[in-house]
Amino acid sequence: MKTRFSYSVFVLILAFFVHSCAEKQEWSGDSYINYPDMEMIVEENIKPMQASSKSFRQIVKEGDKQDTIYVKSGEVNWQTVNELFTKSTLFNKDLDKQYTIDVLTDTVHSIMSVVYTSLNAELPVKLLTIKSSIDDRKISSVYVELTEDHLGGFENHKLLFVRNKSLQMQLHSKKPLKDDLYVTTTWTCLN
Repeated sequence: MKTRFSYSVFVLILAFFVHSCAEKQEWSGDSYINYPDMEMIVEENIKPMQASSKSFRQIVKEGDKQDTIYVKSGEVNWQTVNELFTKSTLFNKDLDKQYTIDVLTDTVHSIMSVVYTSLNAELPVKLLTIKSSIDDRKISSVYVELTEDHLGGFENHKLLFVRNKSLQMQLHSKKPLKDDLYVTTTWTCLN
């Protein structure tokens, strides 16, 4: 019994040692210094939409069903919205060089798009696009594709925020022994 325990401990220590000594993947993306801090973007752009005086038309599509209601700001689950956007923060040294950055400029509409694309398939944020005005650099929209793996399944989220207009969350959820779930919730600002 004691030999079996000693053998188990030895195997665990060896596995830890091999794992810690393994070479880390070298990525060829851009520096994390140029990645966005979504907490700041949420604070400056999405939270003002959550003011108590705001009203929204909420459309929920689940499968073939659609429901439209009018809600006040206090009836929206802002905690989930904020958490999903905040999970999309790329400004983290551990993510250094794991995203490419492409900048697209639309001079006709005076809009600049910055697109962050993941090079590492293991990262939850696959794509992040931030559009802003060329003139004053104010953010006009944010789009995020985020995947969260769960035991035997996953949740894919697509988030779209359009300043002073709307917010949309799409969910594709796959869980063991259950049908795929597709839900799209859109809030359109009425005031």
